[in-house]
Amino acid sequence: MKQIDLKSVLIGVFVTTTVILSLGATGPQDKGVKSPSWDESQKWEWTILPFVDADGLKRVGNAGFEFVSCDQKLRTSVWRRRVQ
Repeated sequence: MKQIDLKSVLIGVFVTTTVILSLGATGPQDKGVKSPSWDESQKWEWTILPFVDADGLKRVGNAGFEFVSCDQKLRTSVWRRRVQ
């Protein structure tokens, strides 16, 4: 059985902690920050559809809808499009 080199373990721990700490590095000034492309006056039209085949997805996509989420238990998908 091979033995794990201590140097390799230390490098792995260092990389892992660096990634975890960098992902969580936010401050109080970040609270409530929104994308510059977002404004409060946006209006969305929502629709819930049963799962459809590729032709149905194309039909919804042509109307300007974008996929948001799906519920596999209910066999439905949620779509939206911006109207204002």
